[in-house]
Amino acid sequence: MATLRTVDNFDSKLEAVKSHYGAKEVNYLVKDSLYHFNFTSKTNINLELNLKDYLSLENSYYLSFDNWSDDEQKYDKRQADDLILSINNNPIKTDEKKWVVKSGNYIGQFNFDNHTIKIGSRFGNGFLKRMLNVANSVFLSEDISSKKNEEEYLFILYYLFTQKLEKAFLLGIPKVYRTILHHDVNIRGHVDVKRLIREDIPFKGKISTRQRVRMVDQDVVTVLDSALKIVHKRMPNLLQNVHHVYTAIRQQNPEKLKADTIYKAKNSKALTNPIFLPYRDILNLAEIILKSDSFNPTATSENKSFGFVINVAELFERYIFKLLQQKFSDWEVTSPELPVYKDRFYARKIIPDIVMTKGNSVVVFDAKYKRMNYARSNSQNMGDLDRADFFQIHSYMSYYQNRQSFNPIACGLIYPLNKPYDSEKCLSNNLFGNDKMKFVVDGIYLDGGDSEENVLSAEEKFLSRIETLID
Repeated sequence: MATLRTVDNFDSKLEAVKSHYGAKEVNYLVKDSLYHFNFTSKTNINLELNLKDYLSLENSYYLSFDNWSDDEQKYDKRQADDLILSINNNPIKTDEKKWVVKSGNYIGQFNFDNHTIKIGSRFGNGFLKRMLNVANSVFLSEDISSKKNEEEYLFILYYLFTQKLEKAFLLGIPKVYRTILHHDVNIRGHVDVKRLIREDIPFKGKISTRQRVRMVDQDVVTVLDSALKIVHKRMPNLLQNVHHVYTAIRQQNPEKLKADTIYKAKNSKALTNPIFLPYRDILNLAEIILKSDSFNPTATSENKSFGFVINVAELFERYIFKLLQQKFSDWEVTSPELPVYKDRFYARKIIPDIVMTKGNSVVVFDAKYKRMNYARSNSQNMGDLDRADFFQIHSYMSYYQNRQSFNPIACGLIYPLNKPYDSEKCLSNNLFGNDKMKFVVDGIYLDGGDSEENVLSAEEKFLSRIETLID
């Protein structure tokens, strides 16, 4: 078994385990740094995996922070070519072999070509936990960094399941109408004429009736209970906020999980009720938990593929959105669709990540999950500020600038910062020649690491700067 540990490529951590390679030292080249590992090499690796190809694999899931459906794993078509992972050992020099590893903005774990691939957060598990907490408005005390390596990534899956279940349970457990047959001295519901003729004549004191009763869907209860048992076994602290839910589900006398129970639960008529719609996501997550617990890569061929990934750039965007929404309660914080050229065949909608409005004042931000080192641009490149990102945020600002009903005052790009914020470098008090509009590059600077105390301090400083910017 060979292991890749803490390989920084585009600042992601990648770990590949359960490989079939034998004993030979290979150099891994990631950016400009070399990493040396003992590895066996019977064959070459040349792996290029994007989101679309990943989703074509059996039992492979894309978890979104928006509602998603198992029937049709929905994702923006523009994401189809997003890179998840690239590994190859093409020779860079004729006398030695270099391994080039690239990863995109996806974290998670999955099996591919007899490898178990695990991709972690480039900015540390502490920051990942904080983003999950803020983005979902559910705060748990579980420490990801204390997890065993194989459980570290499952935390994300368990976390999403428990936080969604906590919210949905406020509306109760999904219920359906069932027909209950009675044979009693009392009449409950309606007389069952067919059974009455067949079973109750001659009359012996009891009568056959049937009654329509709204009751908890037993299949849904069984699936939720089975998933909660796994979470309780592996990470019991995650159930602190949903202990009352676990208790309530156990009191519904869940049945033994059968081969068709998950299918029946996910197709329950109860889920057509808009009140119980959130349980569609929850049951999908429960199914993934159950499959992850029983997955065995050395088992039969039909059970050799399993995994899930999350777009952590989407998570960072939601995290920044919620921070601003909580801090600036007197502003409306949205992500609107802005129509352009709506009367033409090339009509489009542009969608800024974050738009803050107060009266006619407008502030626009885009959140970018990339390291920001403030590298300067030159004739060849834009430095750390991606060209597309730069023009995109300015196009959003132009939209509002050209409408008399709006007063755009500032815009900016928000990053995880790798260096301290410096207003001399990051802030321009003049946008498009207008000194009443500002442009800024700002974000969360984790100078002291990703402990809870340091992340909270970084958030406070960031929000203070934004408050000054829009004041």
